[in-house]
Amino acid sequence: MNNKDETLKILIGMKMCEKLLFEIYNDFSSRFREYHDFWQDISIDENTHALMVDTFISLYKSKNILFDHRSFSLTMIEKDIDKIKLFKSKIIKTDISLSEALEFALKAENSIIEKDLYHYQDDDPPDFKKLLITLYEDSQKHRHKIKNLYNKIKEEKSD
Repeated sequence: MNNKDETLKILIGMKMCEKLLFEIYNDFSSRFREYHDFWQDISIDENTHALMVDTFISLYKSKNILFDHRSFSLTMIEKDIDKIKLFKSKIIKTDISLSEALEFALKAENSIIEKDLYHYQDDDPPDFKKLLITLYEDSQKHRHKIKNLYNKIKEEKSD
């Protein structure tokens, strides 16, 4: 596989991760009605991220943006997609608790942050850098919100 094919697959994989998380978080907003706004806010961010990445896919396909210097890791994103798909198939078949939903969300956001999936390089196109920074910062915000709610739920259970 040449680098251009792999780069396109990475961009498509990034979009798929964001879209899958949108679908899961959106499902959580329906399942956990008392936390509807919490999940809905995060799901909207994920959908926006997918649309942003889609813009870069279009730019890349039309050769308006190039990544010849960049070496993406396809394996890393494929593993995340597989984990998210597996979790999604699990929750479709069974009921899960709010704690389980929060644990999944925390793991998903941590995975993105810890793997530096959205780490930019100095010679990346400026708009792509902005995208990666936004994705990273929003993942940090999501992790913080999720962790706070998770800790709150744990405290309430122990009282």
